[in-house]
Amino acid sequence: MTKSELYISEKRYNEIENKFSTPRDGDILMTSVGTLGVTYRVKKNDKFYFKDGNLTWFKDFKLLSSPIIYLWLNSKYGQEQLDEIVIGSTQAALTIIGLKNLTLKIPPREKISLYEEKFKSIIVKMENNQEQIRTLEKLRNTLLPKLMSGEVRVKL
Repeated sequence: MTKSELYISEKRYNEIENKFSTPRDGDILMTSVGTLGVTYRVKKNDKFYFKDGNLTWFKDFKLLSSPIIYLWLNSKYGQEQLDEIVIGSTQAALTIIGLKNLTLKIPPREKISLYEEKFKSIIVKMENNQEQIRTLEKLRNTLLPKLMSGEVRVKL
């Protein structure tokens, strides 16, 4: 556990899950204050809860599936659309109202099914890359202070 991670007890997690719900497989979390538009697609074995107004939680997908929304949010076009609805100059934010007013052109259902099939491998690669990035960031955050202090030395 790092100093920046916070945990709740299993008992408290179960209380929250029963009372309010928790993120499920396929749900999407997106940063909405400060650093904007960074997404995370919840995986089947993820078990967590967040108490943060700085995230937007996308769930209960009806017209478009979670993978399609996830790819759109991470696309250049999606990021440009998000940039257009940002409010605030000191602390940039995406609001629920702004997000609800976004418009997406929805192709016919049969095309959506084709896209979803083709995008499965892309999404797996994206998620694997994100996991590798998180692992490397943790390693950097552990090693850098030790290198700077001289606790760890590198032979040249």
